[in-house]
Amino acid sequence: MLCQLELYASGWRGLIHPHLQIVADVSPTYIQKILCERSKNYYKNNSSILWKDLLSQEKKSNQRYIGTIGSVSFLSAFAPSGMLGEIIAVFEGKNSITDLSEGDLNDFSEGLVKIFKYFGTKNIYSFNLGVYSTRTCQDYLWVNSRIIPRVSLPPLNISDINYFEKLHKEVVSTVLPEEMCNEIRGYL
Repeated sequence: MLCQLELYASGWRGLIHPHLQIVADVSPTYIQKILCERSKNYYKNNSSILWKDLLSQEKKSNQRYIGTIGSVSFLSAFAPSGMLGEIIAVFEGKNSITDLSEGDLNDFSEGLVKIFKYFGTKNIYSFNLGVYSTRTCQDYLWVNSRIIPRVSLPPLNISDINYFEKLHKEVVSTVLPEEMCNEIRGYL
């Protein structure tokens, strides 16, 4: 509540509230498809799991490796999708969200709390978070997550972009092209 009062006093006019969107379908989103394809190709070409090698390399170089809590390792993304960076969490050796134990989820939650504390020091109170897992790529793709801070754009202080575009590379349109065509035809 104190945080909310401080935000209100500073001129911010919103209510702190969560959004939770779950995407589960027989067809993967664009990003899930890319993660699966590239993980599978890496395995075929290297006889090794991309995610295991990524974590090993990042820990060795220590440039983007943040730390590990239990079975979850946290990295700063090499090529962030967000204006204020991107954090990647990798569930080591876990091929599906159905493989995650209560301990794995507690490790992830503990890491998130620490990341949110860091964001708070940067006055970042909004973010997009996605967790990626597929049923078709379980031998190659470890469960992973992306956390991207959201930015408010002046003068209206609207958010930069929604989670579906930022975390899944899926454009959301509420207008069917055919409907728009029929409506706009009369203007030409």
